[in-house]
Amino acid sequence: MSSITPEDYKELSQNLKLSLGIKKNPVAIKLFQSKDEAAEILPKFDDKVRHCRMINIVATEGRSFYSTLDEMACNVGAAVLGLQDVKLKVEHSEPDKEAVGYAPLEDAPFDVDAIVLYCNVMQAYEFTTTYRKATGNRINADFAGTQALCSEAVIIPSHNNRPNISFGCMGSRNDGKLEPDELVIGLTLDDAKAISDYVNAMNEI
Repeated sequence: MSSITPEDYKELSQNLKLSLGIKKNPVAIKLFQSKDEAAEILPKFDDKVRHCRMINIVATEGRSFYSTLDEMACNVGAAVLGLQDVKLKVEHSEPDKEAVGYAPLEDAPFDVDAIVLYCNVMQAYEFTTTYRKATGNRINADFAGTQALCSEAVIIPSHNNRPNISFGCMGSRNDGKLEPDELVIGLTLDDAKAISDYVNAMNEI
């Protein structure tokens, strides 16, 4: 388990924004096995939309909330996140979750499973080079243009403990408000901490 705590999140968020030049909030995601646990720390989402739209709301409006299967407008996305048991061909969570938490990384009141960044191509380039300098690792992207903001940006990074890049899918491009010049990067807290430490070290030179 990571030693990174919510007290560290504000600095991680600030350094991601600084190093990449991104304007939208880095979005923290948490998969909860108990909806009661989510309800103790987050308000419930008050509409029914896709998971990818919820991420965009957090990125652009700075809201924090949790959702259950009842608030999910995409059945496949809900299954990918473990909220229901449906046979899937993409990487997915075990179907033992009751809620998903969403918050700007800097304000997240939970242990983060994945972080989603909205980037343009140049910002994705900056992420790739900064990540390589910070960790010594290359990015091995795994995407297929389907279940992008759920499987490719949340589940693949959290399951494999590595960043992933996604160009979106039909749902995230239409309902999820992913702009034509945008892509998304999913990463873990450890990835964010490595980049933040590297940024801090460069600022001290």
